[in-house]
Amino acid sequence: MENGIKKLVDSNLSGRQLQIAIDNLSYNYISPLLKETEKQINQVSEIFVEFGKRKTHTEFIRFIVYGIIILFTFYFFKKYWWISVLGVYLYEFAYILIFYNPIKDVITSFAYGSFIIPFVFLFLFIMVFKSFGKKIKFVQKVCSITIFILTLLIFFTPLYYSQDLLMKENQSFHDSIFENQLLNDVAAYSHSPLYRSSEKLVSLLGSEYTKINSFYRSTFSDFLKSLVNSNILTQIQADKQNVKVQTYKEGLKINNQQNYISIPSNFAKEINNLVNFSKRQQKQINKELKHLEKTTQNIIQYSDVEFEESVKNTVTSSLSKTDLTDPLMTQISTFYDVDKVDKIKLKSTNTTFGTKIITMFFLAISMFVIFNKNIMKYISILLMYISSFISLFKPATLEVLSQSGYPNLMSQNISINYIFVFIMFAISTLMLISFLISKKRTLQSNSN
Repeated sequence: MENGIKKLVDSNLSGRQLQIAIDNLSYNYISPLLKETEKQINQVSEIFVEFGKRKTHTEFIRFIVYGIIILFTFYFFKKYWWISVLGVYLYEFAYILIFYNPIKDVITSFAYGSFIIPFVFLFLFIMVFKSFGKKIKFVQKVCSITIFILTLLIFFTPLYYSQDLLMKENQSFHDSIFENQLLNDVAAYSHSPLYRSSEKLVSLLGSEYTKINSFYRSTFSDFLKSLVNSNILTQIQADKQNVKVQTYKEGLKINNQQNYISIPSNFAKEINNLVNFSKRQQKQINKELKHLEKTTQNIIQYSDVEFEESVKNTVTSSLSKTDLTDPLMTQISTFYDVDKVDKIKLKSTNTTFGTKIITMFFLAISMFVIFNKNIMKYISILLMYISSFISLFKPATLEVLSQSGYPNLMSQNISINYIFVFIMFAISTLMLISFLISKKRTLQSNSN
C-alpha cells in the first residue's frame, strides 16, 4: 500500500487522472484495509491540494464597487439613488450575459446560488402565502400560485436536447480511461450503486437461507426430539416414498396432556415467527429487486451495446458469488431490456449558456421584488422578457458542465425545448399581470 502511495506522489498526476489512480488503488485494497486505505487517500489528496495550482479570483471586486457607488449616491445624491441602483443592475445583467462563466467565476456562482435564488424563492413563497388573504382577488391568487409552480418547474425542465453526447455517438470513449472509471463508478467499486444493490440482495437472500436452514435443521429437529423424550413418539422414519411415525400410548393419555399440548404449541409459535420473518424478507427482497431494476435501467438507457455488456458482466459476476441468487438470475436478466434514449436532456444549469440565462432571469426577478418604484418594476419585467427571448437562441457549440474533475463537454447537435422557453415567458407575463392588478388596486384605494 505504501509503495502505491509513493508512486502516486512521484507520478506528478493531477486533477481527474489523480482521482482515477487513487480510486484504482483503493479498490485493490478495499476489503482487508478499508479504513487504512481511506486514511492514506486523504493524506495523498491533501498533499496534491497543498501543492496544486492556486488561482486568485478577482470577480468579487465589482461587488465592492457596486457597494461604493450605491452608498455614495445614497448619502450625497439620495434623490437619484435609484438611478445608481438601476445602473448597477443593468451592468450586472450585461456582465452575466457577456463575461460570466459559472465554472471559472466561483464568486458570482456562490453569490447567486447562496443568496439571490433562495431570496427569490422565499419571496415567491411569501407571495403565495399572502395570496390566500380574503382581500386578494381570485385572478391575483391564481397568478401568484402559478408563478411559484412555474418557477419550480424551471429547475426540473430541460432547456436543451443533445444528440451528439450519446455514448453511441462517441466511440472514442471506449478507448479512453474514462470508460473503465465509469464502469467502476456505476458497477464495480464497493460504493457504486449497482454493487451496493447487488450486495444488499445477496445479504437478504443469505439471511433468509440461514433462518430457514436453522429452522429445519435445529428448531424442527428439537421439536421431534422433545416429542420422543416426552414419550409421545417412539420412532420416526422418513424418506421420499414414505413417512412412518410410531406413538407411545402411555404418552398420549390425559395425565400427559401438558406435554403433548405444550410441545406442539411452542412449535406453532416458532412456525408463526418463521412465516412472519420470511414474509418480511420477501418484501425486502422484492423491494431490492425493484431498486436494482430501476438503477440498472437508469444506467443502461444511456449506454451503448458495448458498455451495456460490460455492466451486465460486472453485475452478473457480483451476483454469482453465491448460488443463492440462481433462482433470480432469469428475472434479473430482463432488467437490461430497456429502450435507449435518443437524446440527452440538459437542464439550464447543466450548461454554461443555460446558467447565464437562468441567472439573468433570477437577477431580474430579484430587482422586481426589491424595488417598489414603477420604472424599476417595468425595467425588471423587461429584463425578464429579454432573458426569455435569449433562451430562444441556440449556441453553435454548447458547453456542457461535467462532474467536478472531468473536462467540460461540447455539443453541437442540439435542439431547444420550447416548453422551457414558454415557462419563462409565462412567468414574465404573469408577473406583469400581477403587478398591474396590484397597481390598479392601489390607485383605487388611494382614490377612495
